[in-house]
Amino acid sequence: MLKKSVVIKRKRMDIKIMRENMNNKVMVTGTVINGFEFDHEAYGEKFYRLTIASERCSGKDDILPVIVSERQMDVTKDYTGQYIKVTGQFRSVTIYNEAEQRNKLELHIVARSLESEPMGGSDWDKNRIRLQGTIFGTPKYKVSPVGKEICDILVLVERGYGKTDCIPCVIWGKDA
Repeated sequence: MLKKSVVIKRKRMDIKIMRENMNNKVMVTGTVINGFEFDHEAYGEKFYRLTIASERCSGKDDILPVIVSERQMDVTKDYTGQYIKVTGQFRSVTIYNEAEQRNKLELHIVARSLESEPMGGSDWDKNRIRLQGTIFGTPKYKVSPVGKEICDILVLVERGYGKTDCIPCVIWGKDA
């Protein structure tokens, strides 16, 4: 009887994890452009920040901050220049900027897993993000100077334990 209740609890936990991953899932690839810097500590676990340059379809790079637990990767090693794949969640944090006297929304990827390999030999898929949430506020539609349609929206995504992330998104072309 005891074993059966343990199995039921395990299934509930798996369902919760699956639901969380369905709301917010990120997979990006890129080149590490700087080493680990201490970011914060929570419940005795240290988290570090590294930055990757991730190539867009246009050939330009997005510079993406990634938060990594000390348990996931050797944070004493220098991965600068290595090509990595990061799987995790896109998160937002509101930080008060004293110099500007206003709040600033900081976006980063919280890594669940990381893989590295030398440049050039990868057959990994390019970047993907899946967000499922609620559109917050009024979408802002505009047309760029070169005639491209653009719509800016904010998507509120639940983390699964009472917190939400506010992710700004840009919709291009006919979808705008």
